Amino acid sequence: MVKLSQSSKPLSKNQLKQDLDLSLMDFLNGLESLNRRNLLKTIGGETVVFDCFGLLREYIINLGIN
Repeated sequence: MVKLSQSSKPLSKNQLKQDLDLSLMDFLNGLESLNRRNLLKTIGGETVVFDCFGLLREYIINLGIN
């Protein structure tokens, strides 16, 4: 969620995976978990991209987590 809140635009799975030091299984489980909790905004099209909701983004930024 921190990576998504730091980005001004939605990110694809590949972009997110490159930025995170996680195994593929942990990464996919994390995305699935966030999606089940409705914490991800999934945008369809040619490439599926992920974003976080504006209020959640502001909350994370205000926490000062980098």
